[in-house]
Amino acid sequence: MTEYHQYPYEDEIDLRDLILKVWRGRWVIIGAVAIAVVVAFIYATFIREPAYEARVSILPNAYRLADGRALSRADYLPIFHKEPILEKIVTEYMPDEPDVQKAIDKMINIIEVDVEVDPEQEVTPSALVVSMRHKDRATAMEMTREYIRLVQSEIASLASQLNDEHLGLLERSLEIRTDEFQKALDDQQAFRKTHDIETLRSRLANRRSRLISAEARIEDLQSSIKVLTVSLEHAQAQLAETDPLLVTKDVLDETSVKLFRQIAGDGDTSSIPYIEREHINPVYTQLLETVLTTQRQLESRKIELENAMNEASALREEIEALLDEIADAERKDLELDIAVSHARSAYESAYSQYNNAINAIRNESYTLTIISGPWASTRPVGTSRLMMMALAAVLAGFISVSGLLFAEYMRTGERQTAQPPTRAVAQ
Repeated sequence: MTEYHQYPYEDEIDLRDLILKVWRGRWVIIGAVAIAVVVAFIYATFIREPAYEARVSILPNAYRLADGRALSRADYLPIFHKEPILEKIVTEYMPDEPDVQKAIDKMINIIEVDVEVDPEQEVTPSALVVSMRHKDRATAMEMTREYIRLVQSEIASLASQLNDEHLGLLERSLEIRTDEFQKALDDQQAFRKTHDIETLRSRLANRRSRLISAEARIEDLQSSIKVLTVSLEHAQAQLAETDPLLVTKDVLDETSVKLFRQIAGDGDTSSIPYIEREHINPVYTQLLETVLTTQRQLESRKIELENAMNEASALREEIEALLDEIADAERKDLELDIAVSHARSAYESAYSQYNNAINAIRNESYTLTIISGPWASTRPVGTSRLMMMALAAVLAGFISVSGLLFAEYMRTGERQTAQPPTRAVAQ
């Protein structure tokens, strides 16, 4: 029968052996830790530049603009990250740098510029906290002040630009509305000077009064003509029935009779002559005069009637023309009045908008409300010197111990490789 004798498993971990191995290399570990501590002390004391952090807390106000909108934090927050602001700070506080862009990059690496909501709730939850770092505490505070001043200037410039644009539009609109309103007033006044509706109405009333008088006169003339016509016909009838002449016999007077007897030579008076005479009939003459007078009056009345009728016709035409002119003038005046009313409303609206915009920004300062700061820590921020030395010691100890164990593991592996293989024993 064959038996196999097996050596103990060499890869098993023996804690006592590990401790012994570490103890044997204790001077190496102590030396590595000491060197790491010294190097960390030298770096933290003489090589690393301290960084002091300056902080300022700002209340993010919503600024009112001329157009009624609000310039909120979301609108002006990008200003905090504008490169020209950092460039100005670099130019002022890092004047020895020949390359400005490199200086800005270096500044970004050295100085922390951050805008965030304060997570520590030390101030209002919505406050913005700006922190900047510099190797000099006073310089860090001064840089923070200058940074806030530049940001405020940019915010005021942005608000001024937006307000100027809106106010410019309102001013141009107000000028246009003012010109339109003035033109509407001028048009209305010019029209009323050339088309005085009250004068036209007065003329119309006068013409109507004259027309009434003319119509009354026509009626009177027509009535008078009728009366004269009847009178003329009656007089003409009487005239036709009346003889125009009257025959009269005139006896001779005594002297004429005596003379006649002497001539005749007898005393017979029966044959005494007499003289017949024709006379105009006075009745006929009176009737004839009445007829002629009536005819003249009738002709005169007819002429007056014709003139009155012509005058009435002209007055009617003039009244119609005046009515049309007044209607056109009233319509045009109403149109101009409506145009003036609309222009006035547009002007008042434009003026109100402009005035409201001016009042809206009159009391706006567009400045940041600083809640606290700027203030800077009395000690440099970041890892302290003792903490850095402790971390260096821990790291050096861990690396040295790991190195010792790894070296021991490698030596153990070489020894196992050199041992003979397992032997079989027969019984």
